[in-house]
Amino acid sequence: MKARWFVPLCLLGALAVSTTATATTRSVPVCGAMQLNTKAHPCSPTGVHCPIVSATGVLGTSTNVAGGIAETSGAYGGLTVDCTGVADQMTLKAPGHTFMLVHATTSLDRCGVHNDTITCNFNVPQERLGLGYVGAWQDSINWRFTPSDSASHDVKYGSCDIPVTVTLSNGNATAVSKNTQTVCMFAAGDVLK
Repeated sequence: MKARWFVPLCLLGALAVSTTATATTRSVPVCGAMQLNTKAHPCSPTGVHCPIVSATGVLGTSTNVAGGIAETSGAYGGLTVDCTGVADQMTLKAPGHTFMLVHATTSLDRCGVHNDTITCNFNVPQERLGLGYVGAWQDSINWRFTPSDSASHDVKYGSCDIPVTVTLSNGNATAVSKNTQTVCMFAAGDVLK
């Protein structure tokens, strides 16, 4: 009589389960409001919402003449965002224009300019304080275009109506990217815009 080997069915099921478990990949969770996307703790920053509160331009030197006069030392502009999740970097691009300088209204943020691009590295612990207290944080930057930029010589619109792209990053991933334009309340003969 030959010996027969029996493998219990429950053992075969366990082998099949362990094989399929190692073959699948884990999905990356959505970042929590206070979570930064890192190699050690990866997450997808799709839950970050950052409405642009304002993107403003300036008509020029203040006069009684509608539209002002050109700000030939460098036209001004500004941006304010209000976010519901952490973002450690922001990039603002204004194609066809050149920036001279940028000023972050929060002292712990670090911003710089290069041609048509402004880059700001935000202070994440400070953002977490805002998220913990009120569920959001707000940040503003102000900039000047170069004296040779067209916005610095435009007597009709100044730095109004300039298309910009604002991108916020969480770790190495884009959290939010939006196209907008700088807006002024009055321009060109005091027509409401």
